[in-house]
Amino acid sequence: MSTIPTVITDLLKEAGLSAQQSCWQLPQNKNVWIVNHKSLEKLAAMKDIRYTDCKVELADSTNNAYAVSVIGHVGDRSEWSIGEASAGNVRGAGAYYFAMAEKRAKDRVILKLLGLHADVYSEEEADDFKDAKPEGGDLLIEHNAAARDNWVSIAYIKGYMGKED
Repeated sequence: MSTIPTVITDLLKEAGLSAQQSCWQLPQNKNVWIVNHKSLEKLAAMKDIRYTDCKVELADSTNNAYAVSVIGHVGDRSEWSIGEASAGNVRGAGAYYFAMAEKRAKDRVILKLLGLHADVYSEEEADDFKDAKPEGGDLLIEHNAAARDNWVSIAYIKGYMGKED
């Protein structure tokens, strides 16, 4: 079992995010870490990543195959990537192929620009990655945060409830 790469935990902390709510391990390979899309978007905003030249590279509605390319910039660095989506890698009726292709392309660019592309993957890479996310982890984290932020009120209420009428 590996630990979350320090480079990602440091970036998440800088953005006010925790690794526990943003990352999880792939059960099939404990050396692979997955980061959720929402956290990657927040990191991109924090680092002022900009996108240009978003292009449709393939739009084949007959075979439900789509590809989008995008170039991302941060400072004087630029990276590009392609996001693909097809009936074989997007689940659900009324699949949203273009949106998924764009998310995959942007997430890959974010990972490259932040120097994370060899250490972690986006949850959007594969439905299996999302399926591997532990259930309920976010709820427990949210509960603990709410309890920590409101401990004085909770202690008062518990004290009041413990008194006999």
